[in-house]
Amino acid sequence: MAKAIDRFLVTTGHRQLFGTNELVAHDYSCLWPVEPGFPDERRREYLLSQTIEERRADVRKRNEHKQGCSQVECDYAPQPTPRGSLPGVW
Repeated sequence: MAKAIDRFLVTTGHRQLFGTNELVAHDYSCLWPVEPGFPDERRREYLLSQTIEERRADVRKRNEHKQGCSQVECDYAPQPTPRGSLPGVW
């Protein structure tokens, strides 16, 4: 469900909540921007996995051997995903 929520948010031009969507181009990856206020406890509840910082560290590690890419989140400016926009989730 978390992946579907993030996919919906990304396709509608909003920040994702769970950090499940990544863009890969020219062998580099970056996370679609993540809503900063969304709590890691909710991420763990839905995904049973990483915090957003652990997710960012994974992306950073995959990109570290590649010259010229130090970005973890993609350079996009999607709309915020305000509280109350997904009842029961956020």
